[in-house]
Amino acid sequence: MFDISTIYLVSGATLGVATLVFATLTRRIPDTTRRYGVVTVVAVASMALAYMAMAGDLLLVETTGQDQSVARFIGYTVAWGGIVLLTGVVSGCGRANTIALFVAICITLWGSFAGWLVSGILELALTAVTIGGLAAVTYLLLGPIQRAASNESGDRMLLYGKLKHLLLLAWLVLMILSVTSEQNLALLDTFVGQLVASYVDVILFLGFGGFVFNNIGAFEDATDDAPSTTTENARPDGLETPQ
Repeated sequence: MFDISTIYLVSGATLGVATLVFATLTRRIPDTTRRYGVVTVVAVASMALAYMAMAGDLLLVETTGQDQSVARFIGYTVAWGGIVLLTGVVSGCGRANTIALFVAICITLWGSFAGWLVSGILELALTAVTIGGLAAVTYLLLGPIQRAASNESGDRMLLYGKLKHLLLLAWLVLMILSVTSEQNLALLDTFVGQLVASYVDVILFLGFGGFVFNNIGAFEDATDDAPSTTTENARPDGLETPQ
């Protein structure tokens, strides 16, 4: 039977290969949308590095169940930041909703991690905070962000729908794993919990990258929607109107 480090190593290697593939695809897409490919590459690469750090037992913190690597949560923060950014762009939901979604995700992530470090009343309080963060994520994705996406073009609305379902499914599974882990209800041992969590991560980030590059035209549409300073301020004589 292989150990947990092997799970981390295989997951990191898989995401590393995916990073190289996505980087190659990024070089082939139009300049106007290349930055969205770069964001995708950074998101996937951050999790590849996180898993390699976990395989090397780096940044370990003692928890109530078993030592956990902070590297996973740092990788999550960077990777989810990229996912949220592109979700905000394609949905046209605006900066406020995009930031709110990222904050809610960070609360869910780090609230869950902090809950493993404490016990008693503090653990219950952090569990409530984590559940509240997840509720906020769900509300934003199904509420204001979805309404904003419904006003966009068909390609953008379709891509948002794919991302939304992928994110909600991933969060549901990850939260179930968190609750049933050794640190909480102890229904799953460390090996099974980490195996399933790693599998979900790989599927999530491969799916995310696949959706982005297979629907890159949706980001072209988003770029076209951005106001052009030259166009807006141009006068018939070719000069720009002063701001």
